[in-house]
Amino acid sequence: MVHGQVTFPTAVVYNPKWKIKDYLENAGGLSNKSGNVEIYVLARNGSAHKIKKTLFGYKSKNLIQPGSELYILPKVDIKGFQAVKEVTSLIYQVALSAGVLLAL
Repeated sequence: MVHGQVTFPTAVVYNPKWKIKDYLENAGGLSNKSGNVEIYVLARNGSAHKIKKTLFGYKSKNLIQPGSELYILPKVDIKGFQAVKEVTSLIYQVALSAGVLLAL
C-alpha cells in the first residue's frame, strides 16, 4: 500500500526490482510537487523506518518487502508554527492593553 501525499493512494504489487520512486510513480507521483515530504516504510512486523532522501533519489536499503506499506507525509514547517505563536501572543497583548485602557 502507498498512503498519503501521492496523487492516487493505492495498493501496489510488490516487485523486488523496484525502488521507492517506482512505487511513488505507480501511485501517480507525489501530490506535493515541491517534494517536501517525509517517507516511512511500515513493515509487516510493525517496525517503521524513515527513508532518507539523497541527491540520487531515496535510500531504502531493501526496507521494502512483501506486505510493507509506504506512508508519504507532508513535512511540518516549524517556523510557520513559531510565527503563528508570535502573532497570537501579539494579538493577546493588544487586546489586554485595550481592555485595561477601556477599564480606566
